[in-house]
Amino acid sequence: MCKTILVVDDDVHILALIELFLKRYGFQVIKANSPQKVPDIVRVSPPDLIISDVMMPGMSGIELCAMLRTLPQSRHIPIIVVSANTDAEVTRNCLAVGANLFLGKVDIHQRLIREVLQLLNLASS
Repeated sequence: MCKTILVVDDDVHILALIELFLKRYGFQVIKANSPQKVPDIVRVSPPDLIISDVMMPGMSGIELCAMLRTLPQSRHIPIIVVSANTDAEVTRNCLAVGANLFLGKVDIHQRLIREVLQLLNLASS
């Protein structure tokens, strides 16, 4: 079964980059360039994992994560939050509202696929 990952980022270049990484590993990718679109996506077709940026217009990734944790359809979905801002307070805030993992965007090349596989229990032993 192909796992589906929802990627949320207002930067279309980052969306395309993350999509490329994930598709190379056989994941189906749903992209949202606005956090406001996410609740409808999750209600209609909940993904297996969500990757969200922190700094987005209208609603931050922290606010999005907190809201997703209140919806029955997304309460259990693993969430990875990524940001160019790797300040300890941002990391703490993401984890405090229910993110499973925080990654700095500089870590995307090295850690993203490894962490996705682990959160979806697909990592080889």
